[in-house]
Formats: sequence, C-alpha cells, structure tokens
Amino acid sequence: DNTCSARASSAYRTCLYSTPICFVMFGLLAVATALAALPQYPKMSSAQGIMRHRGRMAALSLLDGDESMEDVVKKPATHANRQYRYKTLSSGMQILMVSDPDTTSSGYSMAVKVGSFYDPPELPGLAHFCEHMLFLGTEEYPDPDEYSDFLAARGGSSNAYTASEATVYQNEIGTHYLKDAVERFSGFFINPLFNKSSAEGEVEAVNSEHEKNKPESTWQMFRLLTKLALPESPVAHFATGNKETLWDGPKRKGVDTSEELRKWHKKHYCANRMAFVVFSDLGLDELEQMTTPIMEKVSNRDECVAATDFGKEPFPYPPSTLGNLLRVETSSPRPLLWLHFPLADVNPLYASLPHVVASWILGYGGKGWIGAELRRQQLVTGFDAGVAETSTAVAHFVVQFELTETGMQDVRNVVRVFFEAVEEQKRAGVQRDLVVGLQRKMNASFEYQQVTTDAMEIPSTLAPNLHLYAAQRVLTAGSLIEVVNTSAVEALLTQLQPNNMNMFFMDPTFEEGAVEDEFYPMRYTQSKIDASSLLPKDGSALVVPTAAFTEYVPQKLEIVKSSSATDFPSRVHSEDGLDVWWKGQGMYRGDKSFVPLPKAAVQIGVHLAEGVLVTATEVALAQAFVEAFTDDLTENFADALGGSGIGVEVKVAEGRLDLQFGGFDDRMEAVVDLILDSIWSFTVDNRTWERSVATLKLDMEDVSSSMPIQLVKEDFNAYVSKDGLRRKDMVEAVSNSTEMTQENMRVVMQAALARARIDVLIVGNMEEGRAVELSRKVKASLRNATQFETISPEEQQMQLVRRPAEDDTQLRVANPLPEDKNSAVYTSVSFQAPTTAEEMLAWVAMGSVIHQEAFNYLRSERGMGYVAGATVQPRNRGPWTLAVYVQGAKEAPEVARNATLTVLESFAETLKKTDEDHVRAWVAGAVGQLSQKPTSFSDEVMMAWPHIADGKPCFHRRSAMVAVAPSVNKQTLLSAYAMVQLGSAGNPKRISAMMYGDGIDFEPSTDEELKALKLDIPPQTEGGAAAEVRKLAMDQNDDIFFEPVAACPSGAASWMFLPLVSMLAMMLF
Repeated sequence: DNTCSARASSAYRTCLYSTPICFVMFGLLAVATALAALPQYPKMSSAQGIMRHRGRMAALSLLDGDESMEDVVKKPATHANRQYRYKTLSSGMQILMVSDPDTTSSGYSMAVKVGSFYDPPELPGLAHFCEHMLFLGTEEYPDPDEYSDFLAARGGSSNAYTASEATVYQNEIGTHYLKDAVERFSGFFINPLFNKSSAEGEVEAVNSEHEKNKPESTWQMFRLLTKLALPESPVAHFATGNKETLWDGPKRKGVDTSEELRKWHKKHYCANRMAFVVFSDLGLDELEQMTTPIMEKVSNRDECVAATDFGKEPFPYPPSTLGNLLRVETSSPRPLLWLHFPLADVNPLYASLPHVVASWILGYGGKGWIGAELRRQQLVTGFDAGVAETSTAVAHFVVQFELTETGMQDVRNVVRVFFEAVEEQKRAGVQRDLVVGLQRKMNASFEYQQVTTDAMEIPSTLAPNLHLYAAQRVLTAGSLIEVVNTSAVEALLTQLQPNNMNMFFMDPTFEEGAVEDEFYPMRYTQSKIDASSLLPKDGSALVVPTAAFTEYVPQKLEIVKSSSATDFPSRVHSEDGLDVWWKGQGMYRGDKSFVPLPKAAVQIGVHLAEGVLVTATEVALAQAFVEAFTDDLTENFADALGGSGIGVEVKVAEGRLDLQFGGFDDRMEAVVDLILDSIWSFTVDNRTWERSVATLKLDMEDVSSSMPIQLVKEDFNAYVSKDGLRRKDMVEAVSNSTEMTQENMRVVMQAALARARIDVLIVGNMEEGRAVELSRKVKASLRNATQFETISPEEQQMQLVRRPAEDDTQLRVANPLPEDKNSAVYTSVSFQAPTTAEEMLAWVAMGSVIHQEAFNYLRSERGMGYVAGATVQPRNRGPWTLAVYVQGAKEAPEVARNATLTVLESFAETLKKTDEDHVRAWVAGAVGQLSQKPTSFSDEVMMAWPHIADGKPCFHRRSAMVAVAPSVNKQTLLSAYAMVQLGSAGNPKRISAMMYGDGIDFEPSTDEELKALKLDIPPQTEGGAAAEVRKLAMDQNDDIFFEPVAACPSGAASWMFLPLVSMLAMMLF
C-alpha cells in the first residue's frame, strides 16, 4: 500500500524503507520510533532500524488562523541549539520552521492529507500516479525535467511516497538556493500541468514500479491481507496502480486519465489539508519571511473537499471477513506464516503506546519465551510481531514467522505456541515494573538521542506527524510513554484471539492454488480455520518476560570532558598486533554547538592473513558461525544487551572479523567482555548449529526480496573481485551437509584467527586511557584463546579489483526470479583513480548531474524502467567506477545496454555545452555535500573505518577537495571525464552486466568465460604470500588488477572522505 517515486540523485532514499522486507514496507507503525528507543535485542530481521510510521489521522492543529508560536515543540536535551516555530496560515495550512545552525544544507517537505484510500474505484493507483506526475512540470516551469535538474545541478535531491491517507514530498538543497527551490516546489500544489504526453510516459514508470514489487513475497502477503477486507472498503483496493488500471483500461472506456487526475488534484490538494516543514541553518525570522509568502499562494479551491475520517465508516474487517486460512504458492524457498489481527487505529493511543509495549513483550528473545521456544523445537528461524501499518480505518497487527522445514510441516503447533504465550501473559498480567522500565529506557533514549542534521529526513518525518498530533508532540509521540497503562496493554492482548484473525501460509511446496490474484503472480486456496485446534494446551512451560532487563538500564550518564578529542581519529596506542584509534566526543565535543552524549561506538576489526576464508565452503562456515553466534546472543543475553541500550553486530567480510558495539557507554566494557568471553572459542548445541546453517541456506537461495538490478550488481561484484564468490557458489557450499559441520567451522575459524592483527576505533564518551584499556583487553582475550601470531599490515588480506583484459566485456546471466520479466543492465567503466583534489572534486560535482541525465533519458524519455540512473563509486584502494543502470521489462538487455552507452557518450557532449556558471553551481553543490558533518557516532565510525581498515588513512581528503573548489572549472571536469573514454590515459575498462528477464532467449556467460580472467594467485608461502600477490598485481596492473591507493592530497585536515557522490551507491548496492 505504500509506494514511492524516485526523483533526482537520491532515487532510492524512500524506496528502500518502502521495500517490503520483513515489515519494512509498512513500518511496524509506532514501533517506528518507539522500538528504536526500547531495549534492543539481536533480531533475525534488521527491519526495526528503518521502520517508518505510515498511519494517518485527522489533524490535531494547535492553533487556528494566521498565528505562530515559537519553540512549541517538546524536544530532547540534544536539540538545545535547534529552534522550532509553528504557524497556521489563514488558509489552514500548517507550517513548521526548524532552525539549526549546525546543518550545512536545507530541506523542506509537504505532507498532503490524501493517499491511496482516496483513489476513485475506477482508477486504482491514482494517488500514487499524482505523486509521480507533480514532478513533471508546472505552469511557471513547464519542462518536465526542470525541477529535478535544478536540484541535481546544485547538489540537491527529492523524493516522495504515497501512503494510505497521506502523500509526502521531501527535498534537499543548498541553503543559497532554498528560496528558488521552494518557489518551484510550490507549483506542485498550485498549477501542475498534468500533460498527457508526460502522463503517457510516466505511467510506464508506475507500471515498472509495480513490476518490481510483484515477485516480492511481502508485497504479495500484504496484498492478500488487505484483499480480505470488505470489497467496498478502500483498504481492499489495489493502491500502487499499473498501466492497465491507470491508462489502458480507462482508455478503453473513454476515460481521459490526465483530465481525471487534474480534477482529483483540485479536489484533494487543498491548503487546509497540507503541512509544510522547512529545515535550515537560517534563523526562524528569515525562514518565515522567505517561505510564508510562497506558501500563502497555495489556496483552497472551490472544488476542495474535507479529508475523510475512515474511522467513521464501517470497520473493514467484520467477523464475516475473519477466520480464514490462505495457503499460497510461492517461488521463494522461504516458508512464511503471517497471523493478521485487524484492530482499531492506534494513533490516538500515543500517550500510553500499548501496541508498542505488546510488541516488545511478544518479541522478547530471552529463554523460555515465544521465539526461544519455537527455535528450540526447530520450528522457526525468525519471529516478529507488531503493528505493521495504521490508519483511521484499521491498524494491522501482524505476527510473522519464518518457518523451518519442520515448522512448515507443523504450522498448527507454531500458532499454538504463540497463543499459549498470549494466554500465559494474560493470566500473569502485564507488570507495571516492566512498563515503567520501558518508559525509563525510552526517556533516556529520547533525551540523549544523537542529533541528525539530515536535511531531507527531518522535514519528511515532521510534516506527516503534523497531521497526526498537536505540534508539541511531533517529536515525542511514538517515542515516549507518557502514561503507564497496563490495562490498555492487556486489552490489546485480549484481541489476539484465533477467531479474530486471518492466517496466510506461503508454502514453497504447495502447487494446488485454485484462485489467481489479479495483480500479483500468485495462486492460493482459501479455507476456514478450526479455531479450536489452535487453542493452547494446559500446563504451559513458557516463561513470561519480566522487568529483569531494568537491572542493566544505564545509570551513569556523566559526560567525559576531554580537550584532546579531534575532528578525526588519532592513533593513540600501538603495540604488537594492535592499533588503537580514538576520537573522543568527535562532533559532540564541548567546543562545538552539539550537546555531548553519554554514548560510544566501538569498532573492532580482526584482520586476517592472505589465504584464509577464500573458498566458498570456508566463507559459508564463517557466515554460519556468525548466524549461530547471533542466535545465541538473542536468547542468552537478552536482558543484558536489551537493558544496556547497546547494540552488537558481528560479521565476517573483506578479510576481517568485525565486532561492532554502539549505545550508552555505562555498560560498554561489561558487554564487550560478555562477547569476548564466548566468541573466540564459540560452540553451540547441534540443533542451533543446524538451524543456523538452514537459515543461511535460505538467505542464499531466496532472491524474492531483491530487485534484478541488485542481483546483477551482485554478480558484477563477484566477477570483478579477486576472490569473488557468486551466490550459486555459496548455495552449493552451504548445501553440502558433509562440509557444513560445527567441527569444520571450528577448524576454519581457528585457522583464520591463527595469524591476525587488530584495529580498534572508539568514538564517543570514553577517555583516551579507558579506550586503550578496553582495546588491550580485546587483544589479550584473542591471544589467550588462540595464541595468534601477529601479522603486519602488509600481510593482511587485500581487497583487489579484477579488471578484464579487453576494453569492453559483457557478463550475461538469467534473472533468477521465476516469471519475472524484468531485465537489468549495469554498465560500469573502471578508470585510474584520480590523483589530485581537483580531479576528485570534479567527479563529486559531476556525480548527481550524470545520475539525473541518466534518469531523464532512460526513465523519463525512453520509459525503459522505474529503476534508472548512474552512480560514481570512489574507492580508497583501487580504481574508481562510473556506472549507468536500468531495470525494466520494456526492452531487451541489448537495447538497454546501448541506451546506457548513449548516456556515457552524451554526457561528454553535455559537458562541452555547459557554461561556467552551471559548472560553478555543480561545484557549489558538491562542496555542500562534502561539507556535511556526520550526524552520529555510528556515522563517524562508518566514515573513518574504511581508511583505518585499508591501512592507508587519508582523513582530510574532503577538506582538501573543498579547499580547491575555486580552481575547479569546466576544463577540470572535461579532463576528468576524459578518463572514462575508452583508449584514454585513464586506461578504462568497460563491463556490461546484463540480467535477462523471463522469456528472453540469450547465451549466458559460461563458467569458463568467467574463470578465464581469474588471476593465478601463487600458493601461500611462509610470510610471503601477500607480497607475492601484491607484486603480481602491480606487474599486471594494466590488464588485471588495480591496486594503487588513491592519492591523499595535502591540505588542512577536517574530515574524511565518504563517497557521497551518489546516495544510491551506498543504499541500493
């Protein structure tokens, strides 16, 4: 039901959290911000970190008339320097102005109280189509690409999404251009063109978006969930829209979609149904003087109608719609079971958040409760519960199980355990101490939240909240328990009954579906549930969660005063096998306007020697080790990890074992010690190991939640990496039960850790001495467990990039998604890394502009697919790449590939025709990106860690680029872009990775073709393998590998270089 369009350089910013992967599409509602503040446990799903609140309800406006109130918003202590001013115009439009001196760019968002629930029955998807069309020209600026080109050329970006009862538009731009950008944006709501020519092309983009969603199991499940609602309810309607519902079908009936869209917009896009938020480093007075006159031009037309309160209409799920079991055919190997309980809108419950407390209770991962018991019986690999979406019409409380093969054969027992837990919790009652403990933890998390200055995210979060809550509560609602109400939690649990739900079982073995869905490629059967068979047995052995976690809630919240913290990490300690990097409070230092936090982030990297964890079997065993270890943490250390507010992540990648810790520093050493005590010689029972291997196998086999463009990029990465492994290699390895044993895992991990060195990076509320002491404990712990031999930085594994000998190479693979007609093309040109700050800045300046040109040509002009664009990918080590990509079903990959080549060639002509004024605007936009400061300790770690891990830190690259901005001109850009022209001094190599959709005949690349370019790496010899590999790589640099480190320009140190050239590079891939 939640759809989005992609515009400008951050095309997937919204689409990613709208992608339906384990509730991500729908958001688990107030669990959105609330669960982020609750005690966190290692989860089987990463969805919580990016969940979004999608519900809409009638506005609770604080003021009437053209009045304003300053600092009305209740804010955390860390927002001390951020000012808010709320205002309602005489038209009824709500405006919230946010001034923050620490942001380096500005953002603005409009939330309109109209969404897919308002679609005319004869035009499903019209609200979503309107969202797309508003970007394509207004009376003042009729060029369809004008708005997105204006933003992209100035380092800005935009996006939008359509929810059930709201449509939200979000934008970011340099402050210097804010007024001009808002002027252009206001036309969306005053006089959009809705040209028929643009509509006919854009409907292809909407259709491609739906085609992208069709194979994904969660989209399919939510379609069935809503389909069972009363047919006349808007909940049951198809919300995304496609070419048939929006264009071809209406055309056959003589309906002009463009004209209907124009009428619909006049009816629903009214000022009194709008909330506008602007965020900037400008002062409140200046923001008000700038934006208010512009927004006063948005009016309430004669055609305007009031928003509908769908809560006053018949409930969409009366008893006649419940008690159903839908068994669904699926092409995914992952069996899923959903229980859907339709509840009344939970938004009015923002003060007590009973749904959030219930979600925490049910999802508790400790011993003896639902998840642990189901895993003990080998029935599930994953479990979660909560409100997936809310609206004035209904709140969807969804319980999701990821089943094992055993669980797939015993679904009733899975459900019976769940209801046994619900009944046990109801009998025990909800402890007040538990809710008070959650309240304390949420209060601490709210008051000490890290301050983000994300100029796009902040306004787009606040704007829809103005339609939900009084202005005072736009930050606190969903984040704080203001009233402890155990009765409300118990009342909600009472509604979780077998006769108040529908069940959806996605069964990979089922082939007898009798009913075919109209919009998604799935067949299913529908039958009635025997509720009596799901009732719990007597004598439950389940252990109800208690307030034990409160013992670990942080108590010491004092701030360390340190004068020696710097803008970038310093190596504060070095000894045999250990380097300690420290940054103190970093961006939160006392000499800056940020408020320091009692939190810290600890990154531990154990670098492995060349020659280990290379084969698919070795990598699979290491990944199964991580899966089993995380599973063990979930159950055995739930209270300690949850109560302490410290998150833990373990991963093996890029020749390292990484341990990441983040949260309140009060219990940091205790949690680190807890992990170190078990990880080096980790062992679990055989059932847990077998379940972990099975989970890993499903993760490898299941491609249903990935887009073809992601899958073809995955193949591309395997192809160009020195030791790259394709997904099929990993599936074969993890499927070999003879090799995938716990004994082999221990052998592999012991061998991997036998020769190593350690880097530790600590950012946050820790004294330098404390950081060193913690780091030395890490080394001592590993040495005590393994007696590891120290390696030098030159001996650690290198992540080299393989390049083909030919200038132009093709990689051809089949789309692994059954019946998915989408093809995808990823054309990448690798070229010699820039060596000067001027060249680097030129590429940053060109990045978003190239993306926009690719987007305009591939999607808007050619209509080749919803997913289209370009990305520049810098590397600390190795070549840089420029890639153009497109995904869609309209054209064959060969045609799409030629189109991507056209983009690469035409941009050279674009550069030649561009005047110096436009180039200066591009450079200014790039400087704005590079000047952005990190917004959290985790951001600081993410930005610094690649430099430290590579062993070649260059922390001041960003400031060096900013410093040379005045000297970068059109000729600088022309010279930089010449590096990607075949045959140039940049020695570029072009690879087109092409994935063919279902039904297209082609000759796939053979294993022999792929292996032909593998570098023959010498066998490992004592102490010399890495040196031999490096020498051979350098000898064959022109044809095989790029290994040289990108230049580290001289200049005043300020902050490190993060590839901000395209957010898509980080988020999509």
